[in-house]
Amino acid sequence: MQQNLLIASLVATLLGVLVALVFARRMAQPIEAISEAAGRLAQGDLSARAPVPRGEDEVARLARNFNHMAASLERLEAERKAMIADIAHELRTPLTVMQGRLEAIQDGVMPLEMAEVDRLHHQTQLLSRLVEDLRTLSLADAGRLNLVLRELDLAEHVRRLAHTFQAALEAKRIELELRLPAQPILVQADADRLAQVVTNLMTNALAHTPAGGRIVLEVAAQAAHAVLRIRDSGPGIPEEALGRVFDRFYRAEASRSRSTGGSGLGLAIVKALVELHGGWVGARNHPEGGALFELCLPFTPAKAL
Repeated sequence: MQQNLLIASLVATLLGVLVALVFARRMAQPIEAISEAAGRLAQGDLSARAPVPRGEDEVARLARNFNHMAASLERLEAERKAMIADIAHELRTPLTVMQGRLEAIQDGVMPLEMAEVDRLHHQTQLLSRLVEDLRTLSLADAGRLNLVLRELDLAEHVRRLAHTFQAALEAKRIELELRLPAQPILVQADADRLAQVVTNLMTNALAHTPAGGRIVLEVAAQAAHAVLRIRDSGPGIPEEALGRVFDRFYRAEASRSRSTGGSGLGLAIVKALVELHGGWVGARNHPEGGALFELCLPFTPAKAL
């Protein structure tokens, strides 16, 4: 009797061990797969993904999180490569123009006249602006772009800035309609950076408004926010490009070509600066035509109360 009990106990123990080994193996396999995928990722294979087991246990969640992280790294690397290629292109274009003209002057093919000096100076300005724009975005990304905040009247600030575009507006016979409230619209903002935001949006509107067109510049109060709207009378933004107009170096073929002379960073800087002020900015097409850019900034605490 005791011998039978001993045998039964040994068999039960053996079965228990076998079952435990099977479960351990089943648990270890997906973990080993995740470990293998992590090793491939560490070696630079950003396409590495781990198989996701069925269910909602910890291992399945770990595999999904790993795959999400790997996909994010792959996307960021693709964006980094695209940005480097874009920067190289933007630098190469004015440098090629300058090099060609300087070589023509050296060879005596082109005389060194003041008009030619002005054209070369314009190309150096393009390079300087690109470098400064890249620096601004880099500081914003790193959280090192310091704002000098003070209370200012957004409507009056925009009114003063609008006058600086008078010559550009007259050159293209573009009408600027200002819709500004009589009462102050007070916000806490860095005056210089806010001027950069308005300037970039106005420059964008001017670039895409045809001769004889119209730009509407509006400031209004809305709930607890100050709202700035700039609407042009250009071709508008293609629907597939609406979600990307604030991406760096992105240009929709129909409305943001290199012929406009921009660096492709102006709207990206607008987004970065507005968000640093605690606001948001968006773009859409107006029902009557043209593109409409709208940004919101929070009122000063005293005004919000």
